[in-house]
Amino acid sequence: MLFIYSILKPPKTDLKTANVIKLLLIPYLIPTKTLMKNILPNGKNKCWKPSLLESSSAFAYFCNNLTGLQEDIDKRQLKYSQYGAIIQPYIIFVGKDLSSIDSSYIRVNKKLWCFDCPLKALEICFKSYFVFNCAYPTECYDSWLVIQQYLFKLFTKYDKSTSMTTSVTSNLNS
Repeated sequence: MLFIYSILKPPKTDLKTANVIKLLLIPYLIPTKTLMKNILPNGKNKCWKPSLLESSSAFAYFCNNLTGLQEDIDKRQLKYSQYGAIIQPYIIFVGKDLSSIDSSYIRVNKKLWCFDCPLKALEICFKSYFVFNCAYPTECYDSWLVIQQYLFKLFTKYDKSTSMTTSVTSNLNS
């Protein structure tokens, strides 16, 4: 437990860096186990089980510059189109390294919105799902559902709780 605490709150880390690291770790701490399927025109199923890295990148992504971000978006778009999926809103941190984040962005409908604070980016990204009536990305659904139910105290009839989300929210509430 001390090891995890030292990662989440290193002694010489400023608050912004600590928040970025915490946000990047959420999908690893609340993993979504899923299998994405798409039926191809020839009638065969094409399946994809996202890795933890892919799940994490669908939630929040770190890159050194916006040029690298566009390359990632292009690769992601190609992969998603093979499974009949689209890129949903997600958080992007840009900086030389994790301890020097210059900007926090959210990507919504091919547009980037810039924020000074990583937590503000999280809040606006979350709210954009409701404003634009988007579904959470399948690969990080559980992470967003815990944020929705625990941080924002928002429950809808469309929520699909899993044993992971139920366990995490009950532990956080106790």
